[in-house]
Amino acid sequence: MALMMMLTVIASGVNVLLLGGLALIYFRNYRKIKASFTLGLIAFSTVLLVQKLLAIYVFFSMMGEGAHGELMFVMEAAQVVAYSILLWITWH
Repeated sequence: MALMMMLTVIASGVNVLLLGGLALIYFRNYRKIKASFTLGLIAFSTVLLVQKLLAIYVFFSMMGEGAHGELMFVMEAAQVVAYSILLWITWH
């Protein structure tokens, strides 16, 4: 079970990197176009980024308990896919 929690933490770390990339792109776009929609995207990605950092803390604190490790990993892995698609679409 500790392996599943470690994989969950790694997936959360990947999510942090993806969200950081999205926030950076949105910030660059906001500097160019000053649209309130882009400002909303910055806020959105920043809130999700903070949530993911808190989730990593919680996952580390639950490491020994092994509560629902498989389910949490599947949720994090699904978010990796979703954020990757969003980053790819945003980048291109």
